This record gives sequence, C-alpha cells and structure tokens, in this order.
Amino acid sequence: MNLSYDPLQLADDPYPVYRNLRAEAPVYHGQTAEGVTFWALSRYDDVEAAALDWETYSSAEGNDLDDTGLLFGPAPAMDCADPPRHTRMRGALRKEFSPAVIRARLGPVIQRKVQAAVDRLAGQEVVDFADELAYPLPAGLICDWLGFPEDDHDQLRRWHSVMLERSPGMMELPERATAARDEMWEFLDRELADRRARPRDDLLSVMARAQLAGELTQDEALANVLFLFDAGIVSTNAIIASALFHLRDAPDQWRLLRRNPDVAPSAVEEFLRFDAPFHWFKRVTTREVELHGTRIPAGERVILIWASANRDERRWENADRLVLDRPVQRHLSFNIGIHHCLGAGVARMELQALFRALAERMVEYEITGPVERRVTPSERTIVSMPAKVRWAR
Repeated sequence: MNLSYDPLQLADDPYPVYRNLRAEAPVYHGQTAEGVTFWALSRYDDVEAAALDWETYSSAEGNDLDDTGLLFGPAPAMDCADPPRHTRMRGALRKEFSPAVIRARLGPVIQRKVQAAVDRLAGQEVVDFADELAYPLPAGLICDWLGFPEDDHDQLRRWHSVMLERSPGMMELPERATAARDEMWEFLDRELADRRARPRDDLLSVMARAQLAGELTQDEALANVLFLFDAGIVSTNAIIASALFHLRDAPDQWRLLRRNPDVAPSAVEEFLRFDAPFHWFKRVTTREVELHGTRIPAGERVILIWASANRDERRWENADRLVLDRPVQRHLSFNIGIHHCLGAGVARMELQALFRALAERMVEYEITGPVERRVTPSERTIVSMPAKVRWAR
C-alpha cells in the first residue's frame, strides 16, 4: 500500500487522500514529519463510535498533535477534558447555551448583524468574502456576547489571527503566536477580574460567577473564555468562506439557493458536511482497541477525521457532490457525544440567516484573486478570497 497521510501538513484538497484511507486503510498507522506516531480513523461509523466512547478515546491530553493546546494556558478548556472535570466545566455554561436562551438572547441580534454586514458590502463590486464577511461577522457576535468593549474588538482580532499562525508540519508554536497569546491572556485576566467585581449581562460575567461559586478555577475560567472566543469565530468563519468557495464550482446549487432561500437550513447542513471547519481532532486510547482486524495499543494518539467521515460513501450517495437540498443526515462537523459543540445552535442561526440574506441580495459572483488559507493543520479556514460581485438592484 503506497498511502501517506500526515495531519500536520495542510493540503489544498485532502479529500482524495481521505477517500484512499477509507478504502485501503480505515485504521491507518503513520507518523508526522517530526516523527510523532499516530493512528487515524476515517470511516463514518468508526469515527462516530470513537467520538461517543470518551472512556476509551480520551480528550484529557488535548485535541491537537502540535502544541496548539499551550495557547489555552496551564488548565484545559472543556474540550480537552474528560468527566468528571468536563462535566463540571460544561455544567457552568449549559443554561446559557440552551436552545431557548440562545433563541431569545441572540436570535434578533444575529438578524441585525447579518443584515448590517450584507448592507455594508452590497453595492461593492469587489469584496473579499473571507476578510470582509466570513471573519468579522462571527467575531463581532462573540465579542459582543462575551461583553468585550467595542474599542478592543480590532485588537482582539489581531491577537487571535496571530495566535493561529503556524509553520507547516511543525509541532512548536511560532514565537509571534505565543507572544500574542500572552498579551491576550493579560487582557482576559483583567476583564474577568472586572466582571467578578462588577458583573454585567454578558457571557464573561457568567464565567466570573462560576469562578466565584467554585465551579471553575481561575485558570479554567480563563482557558474556557479563550476557548469560547476562538470556537465562536473559527467554525462559522470557516464555513462561510468555504461555502462560497465551493459554490463557485456548483453554480446550479447557487441558483437553487437564489430561487428558494428557504432551502437555507438544509444548505447549511450540507456546507458543514461537505467541508468540515475542523478536519480532525486527536484522542488518546485508554485501553487496547481492535478495529478492522488491527490492534491499537493503549496510550496511542488517534486522529478522528471528521471531514473524511462526512464524505463516507457508505453513508451518503454522491458524497463528493455539494447538494443543498440533500435529505439531512447527521454529520460530525460539530462533534458528537459529550463534546458536541456547545455553540452549534448559534453557528446554525448565523449561517442560515447569512445565506438567506446573500441569496436575496447577491445575484452572482466570480472569485478573482488568489485564495489564501490559514496554515493551521486541523482547521480549514480561508483568510483571503477576493471576488467580483453583482448585487440585486
């Protein structure tokens, strides 16, 4: 078998490799360029089962193969913890992320922000979909929800972008990324202290109350604030840009969305399935596992490739085609089980509102400039995508 997969190497189109993994090596054993060994699961049923089995596939050593986890400080955020620690941390936020609270608190805000974003761009002949729409829309929402002063939003965006910089194939974080992390941590520490002294009606105050109640330590509160900030931006940012990128090659699907904006909910699920915002996360086995005749020892790193699972031909017909009115089946882009994304409902509301608005206002577009991606191994984020746009009158 001549098959090579290194999750730390960013590929423009990794899907042919995923297809080969599913067909030839559903339990793949490999190593990164720096010699870190790992296993990889690529079929839907295997990835789903592993994600649900947190007792065997542990998150306690982090989600990444590289040093990304160091950005979040000495304590883990909830996504890098197992029960009971995970249960305690997630419990501190569960009420704020309930569907009823999300709809009441954020539904009208999302509609206003989407409308303002599209109004701002409508009429511009040239738009960078990534830089002018896909990033600022979710970044503005999570900054407001957390309660960060508007004067600090631009600085927070700069820190965040630099923190996500990586050298392809390298485990170690660049010095610029760690320096940005240190500055952002100082800012978050001050903001959290301010909410402990003067609580407000924002998500940061919820974290401060949880800390005062003993539900979170100081380091856990800071780690989870940064996690919510990052997660609140990255997933939605990645999907907005990738959806517009892939629709370029599926003009019939863009016409379908324009003819019937009510297809937006199924379209959003298809965008999520077709190109997951995070392509993989790491787990570590707590016991020996046998799968497809292969034994994975205890203590081994296992990559769960969400993006490959979402294109598994065993589950989806014509899995490599973007079909916006495809009957919705569960995909794994928001994870599953105890680590299912807390903010999935928020992201879906943002994405549905935005693609309805774009379908109503934007007639057609052509991507004109080079498409640039962020060099973050597990993340599929486009950071620049200039386009020529024709808007409805």
